[in-house]
Amino acid sequence: MDAESRIRAAIEEHWRASERGDIESEHAIYAADAMLDYPQSDERFRGRETIAAQRGGHPADRQRYG
Repeated sequence: MDAESRIRAAIEEHWRASERGDIESEHAIYAADAMLDYPQSDERFRGRETIAAQRGGHPADRQRYG
């Protein structure tokens, strides 16, 4: 499998995990030291666990678009 196919497969699994509420699998796509930036509010979240906790605080329906 080429690099582009591996990336696409990881993203697809991320969305499937998100849709079924599997937070651990959903966030496995991120490196342990990943950073999530929200430039509009100047917020920055560091690390996979911090990102998961931040996203878990937003009780929204999760569905893929496009």
